[in-house]
Amino acid sequence: GSTIYFTADGLRLVGGNLIGKEMTLNSSVDWITQNGFFGSNKFTTPTDITTDGTNFYTVDSFKDELLRVNSSGETTLLLSNLNDPKGVSATKNSLYISEKDGKKIVKYQIEDATTSTLANFSTSPYGLTNINDTLYVAFYDNSVIVKVDENGSFSDFVTGLNGPTALTTDGTYLYVVEYWDKAVTRVLLSDPTQQDSMMTFDSQRPLSISTDGIKLFIGTDNGYLYEQRLDDQSITDKGREFQNPTGFVSDGEYLYIVDDNKDEVGRL
Repeated sequence: GSTIYFTADGLRLVGGNLIGKEMTLNSSVDWITQNGFFGSNKFTTPTDITTDGTNFYTVDSFKDELLRVNSSGETTLLLSNLNDPKGVSATKNSLYISEKDGKKIVKYQIEDATTSTLANFSTSPYGLTNINDTLYVAFYDNSVIVKVDENGSFSDFVTGLNGPTALTTDGTYLYVVEYWDKAVTRVLLSDPTQQDSMMTFDSQRPLSISTDGIKLFIGTDNGYLYEQRLDDQSITDKGREFQNPTGFVSDGEYLYIVDDNKDEVGRL
């Protein structure tokens, strides 16, 4: 589709996030799946999370699963035959899942639960984001971002990175986590040669990234959370909230988190 989905209160669904409203995060994490979430659907290694504007969706790279999670923490198993899923990003109608070991992008239709392979690769995709049905996919081993269209055709979009693993978008820029450079890089979508550094770390490595359209939210391998304003690029250290935050998503009210050491979904 070519039309951006808007919620009733004017938020835009871009890159699997609801953006356009500045969020004020709570002081502590509410782990919404911690109580009453047991048995066969319990997470083992959740690696990413997204929203279609109604529900949340997360992938588990150890159990090779896709699960739906609502805002109360209730979960539903949707797929169990993936091959090391690393990323998931949503439109209103579809989910796109990157399979590291499968070396492909799987498209999941939310309405009828059908799946198809959108694109096959020779190397392993990691994180991904989207604007409608155009995808931007990180390839850690090749140090590139690949652009994939709605028909599955793809080409290099950004080269010369250093271990890109996760990325998000506000519709104007891509914000890319470069694991080995310990950095977040901004790339202009209309001209990807236009790049600049948003933030760098001394000892921590960034793992996860999301945006509400006003700020970036970056999680690190030491379990810290940072906010960075997009206008003046000022940074706020929000402290150590997690163990290993592997995915963030904004719904305009809360920042939802998956942590693959705690094996839960939480929100701030």
